Formats: sequence, structure tokens, C-alpha cells
Amino acid sequence: MSLVMLALALVLGADPPASASQAAAPAQASSLDEMYDPASMATVSGLIVAQHRRTRGPRDLCLVLLTERGTLDVHLGPFDFVDAQPLQLAGGDQVVVFGSLTRVEGYQMMIAQVITRGSERLILRDPSGTPRWPVGTPTAATPQGK
Repeated sequence: MSLVMLALALVLGADPPASASQAAAPAQASSLDEMYDPASMATVSGLIVAQHRRTRGPRDLCLVLLTERGTLDVHLGPFDFVDAQPLQLAGGDQVVVFGSLTRVEGYQMMIAQVITRGSERLILRDPSGTPRWPVGTPTAATPQGK
């Protein structure tokens, strides 16, 4: 399986073939936090063309952003946290994202710190990259209180 296909499978939340399971390891939840690098910060703007709720690996919300340079996957955070925020993003929204650009298996992606739509802002991490959601909180796949 090509690295591009594997990266797409990871972003879309699909299960990669058994032979690729070792290659999927960098996309685990703790790895996304570890991959956030304040030295690699960038600002990109674009149109949201898709959203994916990843249920394999980190249970996060991922946006596919169409930019001047092509598409870019932007990881926001756990979907239960993102869903509870006042700013709800949707396909067709024009946004500006500030975050850490990184690579997984040669595939570029961004881990968002702040997303702006018009005058509205969604702050996901502090400047050092610490998430605003409590680490270890239940995700949408885990009922709260159980």
C-alpha cells in the first residue's frame, strides 16, 4: 500500500490492511500531541471541503481544507470537545487556521491551535500546544459516566 493511500486511510478513519498496522502507529492520540511543534507554526486559509470523525486512533475531528496549494488535513481535537463549542464548522465555510504543520509518513497535515471563521474564533490549544480539553476525558465513542 502506498504511503499516500495509508495516510488517506488514517485521515478518513478507515482501518488499514493488517500489513500496514505498524505504519499506522504514528497517528495515535498521544502522538498527535507529541507532534505539535510550536516552532512549526503556520497560518493557512481555505475552504472546508470535508469533515471526518476519526474513530480509529485518536477520536478526533479532522477537516479537509482546500487551500491555494491544494488540500490540507487539519486535526482539531476530540469530537466531543469540538461539538460542545459555540463555533460549529461545516463544509463550505471559509476559515483561517493557525497551527503546527507536521508530516506523518511524508504526508503533510496541520494540528490546529486556533480556527477563525469571519469574526468567530475556536481556540483549541494554548500557544505551547497544550490542548484545551482535559487529557483522558471520554470521547464521543465512550459514554460519559460509564
